[in-house]
Amino acid sequence: MIKQIITTTTLVAASVAMANATTINFDFGQAGAATGWNVLVVDTTEADGKSASLASVKDASDVVLDGVTATLAMTARAGAAGTGANWGLNFPTTALETEYGAHGTRSIYARTGTITVTISGLTAGLYNIDALGARGNTNTAALAFTANGVTEGTFYTAVSAAAGWSSAQTGTIVSAASTTGGGLFGQFSNVAVGNDGILTFVVSGTLSGNAGNTTLNMLSITSAAIPEPSMFGLLAGLGALALVGARRRRK
Repeated sequence: MIKQIITTTTLVAASVAMANATTINFDFGQAGAATGWNVLVVDTTEADGKSASLASVKDASDVVLDGVTATLAMTARAGAAGTGANWGLNFPTTALETEYGAHGTRSIYARTGTITVTISGLTAGLYNIDALGARGNTNTAALAFTANGVTEGTFYTAVSAAAGWSSAQTGTIVSAASTTGGGLFGQFSNVAVGNDGILTFVVSGTLSGNAGNTTLNMLSITSAAIPEPSMFGLLAGLGALALVGARRRRK
C-alpha cells in the first residue's frame, strides 16, 4: 500500500512538472510567421544600431504568453543575412538537428559588435537555454554567449561548414574567428530569472583580421517546472496517507 502511494506521488509530481514546463523559441532569420516560433528579425540593409521588438510572445504550442515581450538590439553596422541564406552546417548532434534543424538556417549579424535579446515578463525561476550563432559562407568573429551574466555552459564550436562541429566542451567557451564561416552552439542550465522577470542574452564577437561578424540564428528557453498551488495540497495529502500507512504497519 505504502509503495503504491509513494509511486503515485512520484508519478503525479512528474506529470505536474511536465505540464508546467514552458518553452519559448526565437528565430532570427525567418521571412514570416513560423509555427511554435517567435520571429524577431531586422531587414537586410546594413546600418548601425538596428533593433526590433515583439509586443506579444508565444510558447512552443503557439499560445500567447500574457505580459511577455521581447526586444532585439544590435550594434556596429548590423543587418540580416536574408531569406534563404543558409549557414551551411547541420546542428552538432542528431537530436539537436531534429529539434531545431528547420529554424537555424539563417542569421542576423553585427560587425564586431553585440547582439542583445531581452525577454521581459517571465516568471521568476530557473531556465535552460539553447542558442546558435553561425554562418557557413562568410566571416565570423570569435563568438561568446552570456545569459543573465552566466557564461559557463556546454558548447560546440565550428570553424567552417566543411570542418563540422567539435565535440561538446564545458566551461566558458569562445569560438574561433573564421573567414570561411563557422559558429558557436551553446546550452545553459538553470539560469536564474529574478523577480524583475527579465532574461538578457548577449552574443559578442571579437574581430580577427577580416573575420568580424557577430551572428545569431536561434534562441530557445525552457522554464523549470513548478507545480500549481492546488497540486501542493494533493501531493501533501498523498504524503500524509503514506505516513499513516507506515504508522499502522508499525503497530
